Amino acid sequence: MLYVGAVVYQAYLAVCYISAAVCMVVLVLLFPFAALFEMVERGTISNWMRQVLGILLNPVIDSCLLLIPMFFMIIGTAQESKGYA
Repeated sequence: MLYVGAVVYQAYLAVCYISAAVCMVVLVLLFPFAALFEMVERGTISNWMRQVLGILLNPVIDSCLLLIPMFFMIIGTAQESKGYA
C-alpha cells in the first residue's frame, strides 16, 4: 500500500514540478515589469522574490515529505525480516 502511495505521490510531484517550471518562466519574464512597478508601489520586488523562493524550496519540502512513507516502508520490511529469522 505504501509503495502504491509513493508511486502516486511521485506522479503528483511530476505534475507539480512542471507547473512550477512554467511559473518560474513567467516570473522571470515578468521581472522587468515588477522592477518598473516597484517605483509606483513598494514591496513588488519583495513579493516577486518570495514567489521565486517558494517555488525553489518546493522540491526540498516535497522530498522531506516523501521520506515519511519511505521510512515506514523501511521499518515495515525490517520488522518482517525479524519475524522470519
